[in-house]
Amino acid sequence: MNDRIVSKIYETKNYNKFSPFKGNRGYTRAHVKKLAESMREHGWSDSLPMSVKKGNKGRLNVFDGHNRLAAAKMIGLPVKYCVINGEVCDSDVYGINSTQRRWTTLDYIKSYARIGYPEYVKVANFIERHKCGAPIACSLLANQPTVSNSLIQGGNFKVFDEAKADQMIEWLKQINAAVKACALKSHFNRAFVKACNIKKFDPKRFVSQVIKRPSMFVD
Repeated sequence: MNDRIVSKIYETKNYNKFSPFKGNRGYTRAHVKKLAESMREHGWSDSLPMSVKKGNKGRLNVFDGHNRLAAAKMIGLPVKYCVINGEVCDSDVYGINSTQRRWTTLDYIKSYARIGYPEYVKVANFIERHKCGAPIACSLLANQPTVSNSLIQGGNFKVFDEAKADQMIEWLKQINAAVKACALKSHFNRAFVKACNIKKFDPKRFVSQVIKRPSMFVD
């Protein structure tokens, strides 16, 4: 089927010509199914075309609209898209997508890791290894009580000391086990990271004392 221009928006049923952005966070089948039901009733709105950029061998790289593409393919609906001109960097893509279904910190981490950002690969592996939340992982790996969302979202996060972060989270797990799920909360994590950066603070002794006297510990 030949593409045609609809008010400067292209329309096609050739779904195979599109390639997903490598850093896309992916989608859930439930979300796509719900979107497909809406699109079946209302169609694909001209005001929300999919954003693509010309790639190699005639392929079109999708930067915004992965869910809509999957939904349209599910029900056999033509895809409406517009072509982006000029350079588009990774952070631009995340900015475009974040105006749709809200991206979480973990979405950004996994997406940057997927396209090969070394620091984000370390964070993703840390989260998987320790089964912890993304904010806590970033805090420990950066050796900072808090890490700004803009830093993470912009692809500029840096790991300070991975070995130290591994040790700190093991201490937190020990405290967490002793005082019943307190240490892996963000407010305690911030205080613990701050304390560990004080020269006179002895984290090993602190953990030992908490384990010996958990009833003295107040959340």
